[in-house]
Amino acid sequence: MRSEEIIRRLFELGHFNRPGSRSGVKASDLSKLTLTDTDVRNAIISYQDFMRGRATTDDAEDPEFAELIEQPRCGFPDFPVDAEGARLYATDQPLEANWPTSCRGKLKYGRVFKSLKGLNQQQVDEMLIAAMNCWNYSIDISLTPNPNWEKSGANIWCDAEPLSGSTLAWSYLADNSCNRPKEQRIHSGRTWQFWFAATTMAHEIGHALGHPHVQAAGSLMRPEINQQSLDRKAWQGAADFAQSEKLGYKVKNRQRPADSVMIRVPGSAEPPIPPPPSPTNPFANCRIVDKQTGKEFLIVPSPEF
Repeated sequence: MRSEEIIRRLFELGHFNRPGSRSGVKASDLSKLTLTDTDVRNAIISYQDFMRGRATTDDAEDPEFAELIEQPRCGFPDFPVDAEGARLYATDQPLEANWPTSCRGKLKYGRVFKSLKGLNQQQVDEMLIAAMNCWNYSIDISLTPNPNWEKSGANIWCDAEPLSGSTLAWSYLADNSCNRPKEQRIHSGRTWQFWFAATTMAHEIGHALGHPHVQAAGSLMRPEINQQSLDRKAWQGAADFAQSEKLGYKVKNRQRPADSVMIRVPGSAEPPIPPPPSPTNPFANCRIVDKQTGKEFLIVPSPEF
């Protein structure tokens, strides 16, 4: 990765302006910086501390750092910055890294793309609903699609665009405001599978609700997705629930609902219960579930010849 790309990434991830930092670096300053500048070296240390809990170097050319910044991760801005990189809060005031209680019951989610590679518009709708329901059904939050998924008026909104390196998606962390929308991105250049995408976006929504990364193996909020987190299909693990409680959310349910519930907009009518199988035709009204998408299909026997 080129030096200007490293500096830009560290800036976009908020490591020039993390809580307690005195650099105050803005976007207009980036072209003047080099990898040997003190602000850049401090940002390198900050990035390592956040990603693995320790810093081993302040040199961007160190092989360990080069590997760390290139490895797959969600790419969210770890600390909130505005468009110009200025602080959004005074450094002597603690940031409430979640949605204030006063607006937890009315959060709206919007998006400005229709489909992704591998997923059509309906699948994208259901994928994002499943990602929202990861939090709706587990903690005291109410997050629903904005009317027609519009960006205008949404508390959290997402766009799709090509992302650098192995980044899957990113999201800004929540702060102590009901009125400042949280922006997200999902990688438009990869081919997505339903529950992989839902798990990715549940992770990003977690950031928009205030969740930082946790390092526990298989956690939803771990920096990279692995098979353990995929097996839970967009649902929290024990470390994630602990983090929710630490942030001040009330955990109301630790048991994941069925796939058919996860892809349904909260408050909408449940699908009708199919009639029992016919005693003379065991395949009548028989349904199967696609494990990848959670969709149900009715088996219709072919007529006998």
